[in-house]
Amino acid sequence: MKAVGLDIGEHYLRVSIISTTFGLKKSLRLEEMSLPESTAERNNLIRESLLRWKNDFGIKGVVIGLDLREFLHSFVQLPPLKSKEDIRNALAFEIEKYLPLPPEEYIFDFHTIETTKEITKNLVLSIKKERLEWIGECLKDTGLTLIGVRCSFIEALNEFISTDKKKGDAIFLYPARHAFHIARLKDLNLKSVEEKALIEELEVARGAPIYMAGAGSIPLEGINLKSLPFSIPNIIALSAFKRRTIALNFMPEELVISRQDYYPYTISLIGIFSALIFIATTISAYYKDRRALDEVESRISEIKTTARGLVEDKKELEEIEKREDFLLDFQSKAFTGIRVLRELTIVMPEGAWLTELSVEGTKVEIKGFAKKASGLIEPMEKSALFKKVEFSSAITKKDDMERFSLKMEIEE
Repeated sequence: MKAVGLDIGEHYLRVSIISTTFGLKKSLRLEEMSLPESTAERNNLIRESLLRWKNDFGIKGVVIGLDLREFLHSFVQLPPLKSKEDIRNALAFEIEKYLPLPPEEYIFDFHTIETTKEITKNLVLSIKKERLEWIGECLKDTGLTLIGVRCSFIEALNEFISTDKKKGDAIFLYPARHAFHIARLKDLNLKSVEEKALIEELEVARGAPIYMAGAGSIPLEGINLKSLPFSIPNIIALSAFKRRTIALNFMPEELVISRQDYYPYTISLIGIFSALIFIATTISAYYKDRRALDEVESRISEIKTTARGLVEDKKELEEIEKREDFLLDFQSKAFTGIRVLRELTIVMPEGAWLTELSVEGTKVEIKGFAKKASGLIEPMEKSALFKKVEFSSAITKKDDMERFSLKMEIEE
């Protein structure tokens, strides 16, 4: 797959095109251009560039990186919650106090920093939906897929964290236009300061190692500063292909590609194929037994005609008749499964289906899905074919369906 990473600032656009084949990643192009002041001209320039890269390199997806100043960030403490979905639902109500406008006007994502028995501490970034409206206009009619909308600073911080796991209480600097974004790894505290205030800010953290994305120096005595040769557009493009420690994404809802859940349809098809195989096997067995029965009856008729009156023939005739009785009894039992399946088709309510059917003698066990499993007992008890209908295991929930397991006996 080929994807393009766009690092978009106030007046610039930095571009990286990445190709990945069997896990091997290759940089195809690095580019930088100035952006015009007019919003319409900016959108038109980005859209034309995307079409050009699509034609020249065959890109399929786009990852967009925006400056930290486009986002509001806050630290929100919640009660201890286990699942990410539970945290997201709780934050939807909790972040209202941290935003100047109603929460529905923002897209937010979060990273859980710490979880204890008492609290769950989360870093939450939010961006106004109107700040992302231009993305749909730029992607219109391009045929490209939006893979993600990232914070460029967070992606650079992810790269910094992944390069060395033993940084301890380090400080990460990210130069922006006339400012620096700062992250302290000890508590993941984020801050943006103007250039003139940077020296004073770093004085507080004197002694901690300081890393800065890109080449540069800071005139402060005693500071242990290391420059990191990061290519921010490369990092943004690569975020489409690898796991990140702080995995934040701010996709506009209208650009999210919904995924169809085919599980219920798959289960239904498996159930139908299983029923067809069962019926086909039963019918095949019936005709095989019928053919054997016809042969036996023909043999009986021949013996009665040619050997009537002989004691030996009489014994043979009695033996054959016993075999005939056995086959007739076996034939009647072979139809039990069909009778059970036909009766289940009649009495089971609409919206329910089977995944398993087992018939052993007079014992029947069925498994499947229903919108309301408790509603299966009554119609089956009213059936003239079944008795002693009861659940053989607990009802479980799957999406909006209930999984059930019933056992019963066949009336003699």
